[in-house]
Parts: sequence; structure tokens; C-alpha cells
Amino acid sequence: MPRELPAFFVVRRFDAQKCGKDYYDVTVTKCLWHTACVENGCENPYRLFCDADDVTCVGLRKTGFTRTKTFGYGGDCCDFHFFQKVVDA
Repeated sequence: MPRELPAFFVVRRFDAQKCGKDYYDVTVTKCLWHTACVENGCENPYRLFCDADDVTCVGLRKTGFTRTKTFGYGGDCCDFHFFQKVVDA
């Protein structure tokens, strides 16, 4: 029987996931960074974690990335959409 992870390790919750041949969507409904910052009264710095996703994913050659909302910018979730880019040979 698998052991339950301590609460510290339950950092994200994914409620909706879909995928197809050339895309993968996931909706994050709980985020470690958002929760920790709100609980500790430092609500503005967690936007940096959202911004880091944008910076990290923009350089991917074969994978595109979009979101329409994040916890860091007032959204009720983070709705990640990854998709296959058309790459010229």
C-alpha cells in the first residue's frame, strides 16, 4: 500500500488535463509558490515564478507555450497550454 506524502510535498494540484497528438493542456488549481507567499504575507514576489515560466518556455524550439491566467496575476488557476511548433528543417 503506497504511503501518503507529507503535506509539504503536495505542492501542486492538477484538475484538468487533456492531450492530443500535438498539444498538452493542464490546469493547475493549487500552487506551492502562491500558497507559501500568501500565507507569509509576501503576495507580490510570487509573480516572479509565473514570469520565470514565460522566460524559460519562450526559448523552446519545438514546443510552444501559452497561458491565459495565473495565480500570480489574479487568476483562479494557471491554465498551461503546450503545443508542437512547426519547425522548418
